[in-house]
Amino acid sequence: MAHLMTVQLLLLVMWMAECAQSRATRART
Repeated sequence: MAHLMTVQLLLLVMWMAECAQSRATRART
């Protein structure tokens, strides 16, 4: 179970990073 939670957390962090990057790109344009 701990491994599954770790994977979910990693996916969440990656999603947040991608979202923030897309926002930054939009702000620049």
